[in-house]
Amino acid sequence: MYLAPVMNDQSSATDATSAMHPGPAGEPAEAPSEAESGAPPGRRRWRRGDAPQRVFDPGAWLGVLVFGAVGIGLRVGWALRLGEDVRAWEADGFVRALAAQGLGAWNRVFPALTGMLFREAGAAGGWTTVVELRLVSVAVSVAALVACLDLAVVVSRDTGLGLRSVGRSLRWVVLVWALHPTLIDAATRPTEELLLGGVGCIVLASIVRWGAGGGALRWVLLAASFGLALVAGGLLLALPLAVGVLVFLIPVPRMGSALPLLAAVAVAAGAWWYVGARGDGNGLPPGPFRPPSAPAYGAADLVGAPPPHPTRIPLDPDRREDSMFGLVAEAWGQRTVPWMVGRMLDRVMLDQLAGAQFEAVPLPSPLSRTVLTLLDLFVRGGVILFAVAVSALLRPKTESAWPRGGVVAGLIVMALVSVAGAVRPGALAPFDLVVLGVAGGGMAGTGAGRRAGVRRFAFAVGGLLLCSLTLAPRLTGRPPRVWDGPPRQPNAQGADLVRLLAGDGPQDVVGQVQAANRLMEIESPFTRIPEAALEHALVATELAPTEDAVSELLVRAYVENQRLDEGKDFAETWLASDGTSRPARVTLDWLGAYARRLRSESNP
Repeated sequence: MYLAPVMNDQSSATDATSAMHPGPAGEPAEAPSEAESGAPPGRRRWRRGDAPQRVFDPGAWLGVLVFGAVGIGLRVGWALRLGEDVRAWEADGFVRALAAQGLGAWNRVFPALTGMLFREAGAAGGWTTVVELRLVSVAVSVAALVACLDLAVVVSRDTGLGLRSVGRSLRWVVLVWALHPTLIDAATRPTEELLLGGVGCIVLASIVRWGAGGGALRWVLLAASFGLALVAGGLLLALPLAVGVLVFLIPVPRMGSALPLLAAVAVAAGAWWYVGARGDGNGLPPGPFRPPSAPAYGAADLVGAPPPHPTRIPLDPDRREDSMFGLVAEAWGQRTVPWMVGRMLDRVMLDQLAGAQFEAVPLPSPLSRTVLTLLDLFVRGGVILFAVAVSALLRPKTESAWPRGGVVAGLIVMALVSVAGAVRPGALAPFDLVVLGVAGGGMAGTGAGRRAGVRRFAFAVGGLLLCSLTLAPRLTGRPPRVWDGPPRQPNAQGADLVRLLAGDGPQDVVGQVQAANRLMEIESPFTRIPEAALEHALVATELAPTEDAVSELLVRAYVENQRLDEGKDFAETWLASDGTSRPARVTLDWLGAYARRLRSESNP
């Protein structure tokens, strides 16, 4: 699998540079020894006067622009093809893009940053329809591509190959990005998968930069990228980062290398704790730190944990999410290792690589969907094979190979965690973008036309290998996972909620009540946003102040936001205004029972 000759033509580059820099007597200069170059045994490191000649290729840069335009055009066409139709497994992304709250919001299932980004972008431009949000997602995907291109350039400088042609490297990355079906599909949905790919590229680029040489600015960029990864990705990026750092620390590196890295991790963890310790502007004290629980829902399906009975779901939102981690841990302890390995293989091959996300696209025939899935597998397999070769070329900061091992281990854990905690198809899109940036780093050191056929053959081998591995588990006949099921809202209520919130939002009392009820649904944690539900309940109260059902809705909205005192005050005012109102008395009694049960949960 060591493809260094295929990727870089290092020996031919050595001959060319030796001829260009003759020795004192006009003879070719001798290549530096391994000891002189400071490179690990078996690899030479380029010196300033020994770097390969850079080639400016206008055609390559023109290709970057052309392929970039093609990729954007395909994504815009894909978004328009999807149109206003929303599948249940993507509805939560649109709901949060339309009604997301601040970093201290009560919805602790997903990191708040993604929803805030799309809501602010949509509000700034007045883009609030489904199609407009899809086009905003396309713009975000272009920003993620820029991060991927930056990663490719940074990796190419750290492979010891030198930058022969940046244009050719970036052209290759943009070409693959433009035609990668999973990346095209992810670019049309305002979900975490779209954002985390770019964040992962930023993190890995900052790690490689810091590894190439220290400095205060690079350390600040490293700490900031770590913090961004934890705040934006939660456990999906926290676990890969932790594993990568632990692998780096295994050989007990020098204090000068270990302390800055640990300090960056500590600063990032502090920022994550600050964001994760919920506290809003309503006078509520900050609560204990809790990571977003979306991966727990994906892991619960993986280990076969039964959903909790509605009567056993805690009233406190934080304890409600904690219970999901407990269910996963309990079910995990009852499974054997072979069973878990089989489930993981099924999740990868059937649930993530089988093209379930393409079923949402109205294609001409089932055959076209099969072709699209095979193209996706082929491109992914070739890129992964190239990335493996390039990762073998990453030169460590010292003679130890553990820093490179930390990067590789982090990428592997990122793929595993993305699959194990997946709550929708296409969960590998962030991993695909990061791997594409790593693979593109090896292309900048290649010469034009040199062993291009061998590189294409290697790419084809990787693609065909992944296609064959994916087709094998389908012979078992096990159907893929149904992504539209629980814990999402049943009977397409999530898609209906998106239609209620999109555009100008609900305009009458009925619409406001429906939106508030569905945003408070306790059995639909993915689309549960109590703060937005309270806003709709207040509007409904202004439109129909004398309706008992609306008054009851407002009390419940206060309660769901843990503002029990305000709910009690409103219920007492409601009862005082109409002493014979039975709904007001029932609501006040229910509020008292709710408060007692909440106290019992706090003091079991």
